[in-house]
Amino acid sequence: AAGPEGNRHLPLFWELFDARPIGYSAFVLKVGLPTADGRGDEFIWMNVLERLPDGDIVGELANEPVEIAHVRAGSTVQVPPSRVIDWSYSVGGMAYGHFTTRALFPRMSPATRAEVEAMLSPTPLETDAN
Repeated sequence: AAGPEGNRHLPLFWELFDARPIGYSAFVLKVGLPTADGRGDEFIWMNVLERLPDGDIVGELANEPVEIAHVRAGSTVQVPPSRVIDWSYSVGGMAYGHFTTRALFPRMSPATRAEVEAMLSPTPLETDAN
């Protein structure tokens, strides 16, 4: 349910990305890119650079792909919005969004979960906290 939940709130992400309020940073999307063997997608975070008039998103890969040989961390990619499964931005040192990350909490060790929770806002949406 992480993908649909993240997508349901994607308009909030774009509203803030377009406005770029002071103190907001690290606008990232988690996207599915086809693997080299063509048997599925690898889901990877990318730093959003721009949204094109046709809706496609241009970004820079934020981490190293494992199953995609033709791109690396830092590579610029262009994806349609249908490839987006999650989003995040930071305010005051806390990351909002990260629905897919939050969905993995039950599988994390207590130490890893505590480390990840320290970087995430208590709720995925700012409006939930107000």
